Amino acid sequence: MASFLVQHITINATHIDELQHVNNLVYLQLALDLAGAHWQSVVPAEFPDQYAWMIRRHEIDYLHQGFLGDELELKTWVGKPTNVTWERHTTIIRPADGKTLVQLTSTWMLMDTIRQRPVKLDESILKIFAD
Repeated sequence: MASFLVQHITINATHIDELQHVNNLVYLQLALDLAGAHWQSVVPAEFPDQYAWMIRRHEIDYLHQGFLGDELELKTWVGKPTNVTWERHTTIIRPADGKTLVQLTSTWMLMDTIRQRPVKLDESILKIFAD
């Protein structure tokens, strides 16, 4: 599962908190938005509309601070799947100095929104992220 997505952003005033650095919740929102964009970039048009990804767990390491005007590189990729969950990894790097600001691992579940139940991750779903 090597499929990944990279985006670049510039930190603006809405990302900054009272400590004058990027708010931790902003990093989480960036990661969630990136995950959604990654899914939308690979999901087949015929994939059923009644399925949606739901978060089960986040593990976040905040390693360095980001500041107003910083250019950041966001990268996400899927990791290890189980029967009903799938790991997703995200890194947020400041290319100007090569520092990794955030490393995030999330566990996602694919849900059937009509039946309100997790969906088994069979081969048809797993191959969506295959190269």
